[in-house]
Amino acid sequence: MSYQVFALKYRPQTFDEVVAQEAVTTTLKNAVRLNRLHHAYLLTGPRGIGKTSLARLFSKALNCQKGPTPDPCNACPLCQDITRGRSLDVLEIDGASNTSVDDVRELRENIKYTPASGRYKIYIIDEVHMLSTSAFNALLKTLEEPPPHAIFIFATTEPQKLPATILSRVLRFDLRRIPAAKIMESLSSIAKKEGIKVDQEGLFLIAREAAGSLRDALSLMDQVVSFSGSAIKASQVREALGILSHDSVFEMTDLIFKRDARGAMDKIREIFEGGLDVKRWSGNLLNHFRHLLVSQIEPQGGQEVLQDFLPEEREKIMAQAKQGSWADLDRMFQILYRAYEEMARSTYPKTLLEITCLRLCHLESVQSIQEILQRLETLSSSPKPAVLPPLGPPSEISPVPSWLGFLAFVKSHKPQLASMLEHGSLVSMEHERLIISYPQGSIYYEVVQDPERMVVLVSLAQKFFKKEMKIEWILQEGSPPPDPAKMGRSHSIVDEALAIFDPQETRVVERKS
Repeated sequence: MSYQVFALKYRPQTFDEVVAQEAVTTTLKNAVRLNRLHHAYLLTGPRGIGKTSLARLFSKALNCQKGPTPDPCNACPLCQDITRGRSLDVLEIDGASNTSVDDVRELRENIKYTPASGRYKIYIIDEVHMLSTSAFNALLKTLEEPPPHAIFIFATTEPQKLPATILSRVLRFDLRRIPAAKIMESLSSIAKKEGIKVDQEGLFLIAREAAGSLRDALSLMDQVVSFSGSAIKASQVREALGILSHDSVFEMTDLIFKRDARGAMDKIREIFEGGLDVKRWSGNLLNHFRHLLVSQIEPQGGQEVLQDFLPEEREKIMAQAKQGSWADLDRMFQILYRAYEEMARSTYPKTLLEITCLRLCHLESVQSIQEILQRLETLSSSPKPAVLPPLGPPSEISPVPSWLGFLAFVKSHKPQLASMLEHGSLVSMEHERLIISYPQGSIYYEVVQDPERMVVLVSLAQKFFKKEMKIEWILQEGSPPPDPAKMGRSHSIVDEALAIFDPQETRVVERKS
């Protein structure tokens, strides 16, 4: 007998053998048990997770000689014919090669005939999203009211491409990606049956490379067995599947954090001369910075978000993430992402990677506004060098940096109040007093002196300067005193109106009784 690949040899033959799709299998089994059958079903999800296998199992459950039963026997002629794909009552149609209206018309003509030997005539249409719009329209009436002996089962990886008129006529089941741990269990069970010895790291690498697809994992297992025989090690899995080692990614990241541009260039040359795909390696570096970012925000230190890594790799990622701040890692990720997009279209990916890594090595650390303001405060209060001419006694040092810092502090708590202060000018900030002046005719001179605002402003000043502060308001020289008739502007309703409209274009008029 000719060799049979693992993906076909170990295809599920019962609902219980389907991996990690418990919600769907339970619903279908109950539908058969309770005789609550729908005329059309839609199975969606990524490739290799069991859509077509579930369709065949459901067909067996309905047509088994001992059924309908949620546990088909797989021994009767009807079950065996469905398993081998030669049943006259279960027709598997490839949606990619039967897209025309004529194909649907032929289906509509054949659907009226009763099953040859089973209870139901079942049409399994794989990749149904490939049907043309006209083919979908021709199928609508038959899909909504098929003969009692006919059942449709659609399978697709792209349900968003199906018309709403089709989706409204089917029962939809969304299959999920299979976790790596479940794939490892399946591979380990198959390896024991086949007499294959493989270590846990090798199984983990195959499961991670499969990206949630059990069929892909079985195909990769076939490939590794053909390469290494019945004794498989992790190093052989890496070599057989061409899995890039993460060591070079860790080394490059260390060089970037150390600002070692020469070392980064040497590492890129080593990668290129080693025959590695530069674009693929750049994608690994981009993903690595993603892992660094998410491991910083995860409370448990990245244990949950880094499940697809070996324990030692997880520890190295978490240790490396501590070398950079969130802002720095985010900037580096953005630079790498833009470079990776350009590499996909460029004929010089190595050059782009070199320049990108040089940019990362020379990238300055991000400083927050608060840090910059604190540095300005420190500079303003530090003694001046002896070589410079003295600017006066310490009490006469310009208070402008402190004033700017106070404005930023108020803006972080009360942005509207800060905008009113910005229209004034600092006159003095000595002896625990802030003296602020406003130009002639400024509306903010009156609005800012509202008693409620004064309480808030004094409280913020005491928090910022860490001492008792008094605030005084004056008009600039030559400015007339405020008009008592205009004091009504300080009313809360007027304040709310001025906050909405432009104060410079707004005129407050006193109502005459």
